[in-house]
Amino acid sequence: MKPFGSPAKMKLFRHGDEVLQLPNFHGSTYLCQDIFHRFGLRIDHSKMIYLTQYPGLFKVRISTLKGAKEVARMWARRIGQVGLLVAISALGSALASWLHWSAIPGSLLGLGLLYAALQLGWLPLSWVEEGANWLLRHLLLFFVPSAVGILQYTGLLRFEGWRIATTIVASTALVMAVTGITIDGAHRIRQLLRAWRIARRRVGKAC
Repeated sequence: MKPFGSPAKMKLFRHGDEVLQLPNFHGSTYLCQDIFHRFGLRIDHSKMIYLTQYPGLFKVRISTLKGAKEVARMWARRIGQVGLLVAISALGSALASWLHWSAIPGSLLGLGLLYAALQLGWLPLSWVEEGANWLLRHLLLFFVPSAVGILQYTGLLRFEGWRIATTIVASTALVMAVTGITIDGAHRIRQLLRAWRIARRRVGKAC
């Protein structure tokens, strides 16, 4: 059994699949269980080990089948929740068109419907939370089409560009401020409700 050196000389990467970079000792392809125990890795029937030899090192990829299933479930939840949010937005647009409310965007009306459903308990937060968080993380991608479309109106930008820029900056700052205050207030209310529920349970157990 040939040693693979000290753990300090090895690189361990943890992103998705667990990956080990091992030095190549005299072309030996023998992997001892000790090397996995050093990094706290457990090799069982739920994991597949892939060994690839490179000049000067071996690359070992440990693919966790359970992890792959969890990733698939996570993306299925995200797609389903994003689809639900799109359906609520479409419902708001249809309602605005049916009521002839041209002054109120359908997406804004859909947002109001979503808020009402969450507050009244008709829609559990867990049904939309993960999908909404994913959309917020990638929100900037949705502005790319509109930013590219601005190039078609260079004449307007030349004469009214400063007014448009001022409006964008002011409205963005206002939206950020209002959003921050709203989220902070909602977070505090959520913490207070959670603390109240915990205190109520403790009082109930004490009685």
